[in-house]
Amino acid sequence: MKKILLLANLLVALVLAGLIATQALSDKVQVIDAAYDSLGNITTALSSHTQQTLASVDLGLRTIIEEYTQLEARGGANTAATLYPILINRQAGSTSTYSFYIIGEYGQLLATSRTPSPLALDSSIEPDYVG
Repeated sequence: MKKILLLANLLVALVLAGLIATQALSDKVQVIDAAYDSLGNITTALSSHTQQTLASVDLGLRTIIEEYTQLEARGGANTAATLYPILINRQAGSTSTYSFYIIGEYGQLLATSRTPSPLALDSSIEPDYVG
């Protein structure tokens, strides 16, 4: 009788262990599926945010180029002091950017939206500007 009772307890323990293992495996699969769904949502949100940020920067750059060209057409000097109001105006409308910089064709910092008189910065020795 003791053997039958021992075997019954062992059988019940094995069934319970099997049920617990099956439940744990099912939970693991659900957690992994939920993580992949969240990753998909995050990817979509990041893509949308990046697209909006780049569109904002593109609009800012186009506006700066238009105002820069108009300033040249009027015979204005393109100095840091005259470009600063243009840059600061665009910076105010572009919250997704830190600042705007105008770099000359030979690597010199011409103007920035951070200060009306930027420090001299010469990148002409960099490979992008040499030759």
